[in-house]
Amino acid sequence: MTAVGTNVRESAPAAIRAQDISENLAALGARYDAAPVFPVESMNLLRTAGLHLTFAPVESGGETFADRRTQYACMMTVLRIVGRADLSVGRLYEGHVNALLLFDWFSTPSQKAALRTSLGGGAFYGVWATEPQPGVQIGHHEGGAALRGAKSFATGAGGLRFAVITAQPATGERQLVVVPADDQARTDLADWRVRGMRATGSGRYDLTGMDVASSQLLGAPG
Repeated sequence: MTAVGTNVRESAPAAIRAQDISENLAALGARYDAAPVFPVESMNLLRTAGLHLTFAPVESGGETFADRRTQYACMMTVLRIVGRADLSVGRLYEGHVNALLLFDWFSTPSQKAALRTSLGGGAFYGVWATEPQPGVQIGHHEGGAALRGAKSFATGAGGLRFAVITAQPATGERQLVVVPADDQARTDLADWRVRGMRATGSGRYDLTGMDVASSQLLGAPG
């Protein structure tokens, strides 16, 4: 496994870097769960350790692995270490890793370049699929396209920079869309009270009226 990027990331394999911050993650986790608020300091620890980049596409600054089996084995180990230290951060980081895999599988070269810039700025991503009926839809207006509806159990709502969501066009199969996820005015965490994971902020996020550009569509419908 060969790391690419900063000296911090090159200093040790991902699993060792995760283990090195696990004690601090555990200590911070108790405080964040009691508050509960989005675990900014804990996410900063992941960022400082370079773990927000590890599983990104290589073109976006991610690490190079010998093969998928090696990559997934590393992923399992890192997720286990982070989740054992703090369930909330483990849930958030799992969503981020899942989003990076979706970019790896489906994104265009320009989207990979944009992801590199975003990750370079320290962004974290989520993946939101669960939704109350009738679900998130892509509607069209004179100026283009916009979303209508909300996601529920949206992990990191209001705290993550972006999320990959599922949305239903007027015709055809569902579409992955990359959307801003940090708009507090769209966030409702009132009903999320799960002990041990309250800091994930897995609440409701209203997407109604959010414009959608073609550059935000990840992969083909379906």
